[in-house]
Amino acid sequence: MPGKFWSVRCLLPLAIACSAFALGCIALAQQPAESAAKGKAEKKRVPPLFFREEWQEVKGLPVEHPITQAAVASPNLEITLYGPSGKDIVENGLPGNVDNPPHLWTGLCTSTCAAALRDKNTMSI
Repeated sequence: MPGKFWSVRCLLPLAIACSAFALGCIALAQQPAESAAKGKAEKKRVPPLFFREEWQEVKGLPVEHPITQAAVASPNLEITLYGPSGKDIVENGLPGNVDNPPHLWTGLCTSTCAAALRDKNTMSI
């Protein structure tokens, strides 16, 4: 009769061989996915930028105030506010602060609201 641990002595090398084979298969299967992911990162599509608006500080008003045309820096852009109350869309942020730049905030709106910018030099349809 073989020793007490004969099954461990026989099956342990087999288990190690099967594990090594499985890990090799997994490594081969992952290589094409990694190279495909790198290729996609290099071919990143970026949508075109039609215009960029840097909001300007309105003198005499606090940091957070209802948005008006005076906050629009570009003279070619016109702002239109949508919703029951335009005073709920506020300009917030500090000029020159990279962590909190000037931006529009709609957090005070109690129902649907929005702001839209339109280039005054283009024709409306």
